[in-house]
Amino acid sequence: MARITFSPLIVEASGKVKDTVFSRWKGRAYIRSRVTPANPQSAGQIAVRDSLARCVSLFQSVTAYMKTNWNAWASPFSISGYNGFVKLNRADEQAGNIIQMTAQDTVLVGPDTFAAASGSGSGEIDLTWTGGTTGADKYAYIVSRLDGTDVFVLEESDTTLFSAGARTISGLSAGDTYQMYIAVFDDTEKTLSISKGDSAVALA
Repeated sequence: MARITFSPLIVEASGKVKDTVFSRWKGRAYIRSRVTPANPQSAGQIAVRDSLARCVSLFQSVTAYMKTNWNAWASPFSISGYNGFVKLNRADEQAGNIIQMTAQDTVLVGPDTFAAASGSGSGEIDLTWTGGTTGADKYAYIVSRLDGTDVFVLEESDTTLFSAGARTISGLSAGDTYQMYIAVFDDTEKTLSISKGDSAVALA
């Protein structure tokens, strides 16, 4: 690495010229050769990149309420809701775990338990849950994700009171596995609690 001494005619240099890079380090100007980073395309690298791409697609599919929820959670950390979603979910997505559909809310309490199981009719999944903030304007915000896809699909948001504790989702692809997610939705404040998720096969 070569250091640079500037003159009255040239006071600063940055960027690159062919294979030479001009930069600064701790206030000192220097010149170095341009190096192209290695990209061995290892299995580990590919797995990380694939999970990152899936998280990006998933966030692009979330509803406006879900984006508002993530933005509110991420704001104190000076990051975007998108960055927060990817940060919290990428590793779980790579491992094939249930991810976090929504982030922690400062007021609403999310469900204590949540379970998804094959329903009694073709293309049905039964959902049950306990706990969470309940009230006249607190609804079950239910989202599904077909296994192998990178899209969240809203099943309902304001038809089942959260206190009901159960709901059957129908019209799913019979015999396929779904990741099901639930959060408390405050219909007055238009806010969401943190989510819980579970996987189940829609009855064939």
